[in-house]
Amino acid sequence: MKPESPNPVDARAVLQLAFGGSVGQLLHRTDVRGLTIREVRDDSAIDVPVHEHESAHFFFVMDSGYRSTARGADGSTVQRQLLYHPPQTRHADRFLSRGGRFVSIHLTDSLMREAADDCALPDVSQSYRGPAFDRIRERIRVECRRNDSSSAMAVEALVLELIHHAATRPFRDEKHAAPWVDAAVERIHDDPHGDLSVSELAREVGVHPVALARAFRRHLQASPGDFLRWRRIDRALSLLRRSSPPVIEVALEAGFADQPSFTRACRRIVGITPAAYRRLFSA
Repeated sequence: MKPESPNPVDARAVLQLAFGGSVGQLLHRTDVRGLTIREVRDDSAIDVPVHEHESAHFFFVMDSGYRSTARGADGSTVQRQLLYHPPQTRHADRFLSRGGRFVSIHLTDSLMREAADDCALPDVSQSYRGPAFDRIRERIRVECRRNDSSSAMAVEALVLELIHHAATRPFRDEKHAAPWVDAAVERIHDDPHGDLSVSELAREVGVHPVALARAFRRHLQASPGDFLRWRRIDRALSLLRRSSPPVIEVALEAGFADQPSFTRACRRIVGITPAAYRRLFSA
């Protein structure tokens, strides 16, 4: 049964929002493997009219107080809280001051079906609080802004972690890392050029994608996307130490999309640019 708002309205008055749609000024948008992530500021009005989203989505309230009429929501929220809305949840929103910002993460039907196999999300709206959700929100925002050749895998894994924490039946954490975790790490190590998704990696090692993302975070304190980025950096630094091709060629050989993304990653992880790193070994 489709959830309804506490105050039914004429269906003709309900705003219908397609996949990835939202009301407000778009600040940033990222599309990644069955996900659309939008950072939006609502400047037009304090009240957001009654509407339905075609897709299931998570909704991070970044600042300003916020209230939703969706059944299952707690009726009043504060900044930096997470809500989850199933598909076609009819509701109205109210920011308690103008300029409220939020990040929405829209999930495709295929991703929802995949999650439902072993890690189902609620069938009514639900609100969440806690440090785990804060950490995931900020990491997703960073990766979306970073948008390098490893970000797609990193964002996908972070959303799978989010599904784990929000699920009605979360995976039970294993005390020790299973052998398939090592197999997944080895797979990333062997093919740093590949455009591998977390779901594809999970299929190769025989586990659910949510379980894979969760195991990486629990046992390795990183996401599969982090490992992919580190492996590419390691490969690139090795090439810089023992060869003299232009930096752009080193970047592409190591699996980066271009030289700027390699330079940014090198500066962030190593602390210096690729050119400066090469000079350390050319004396």
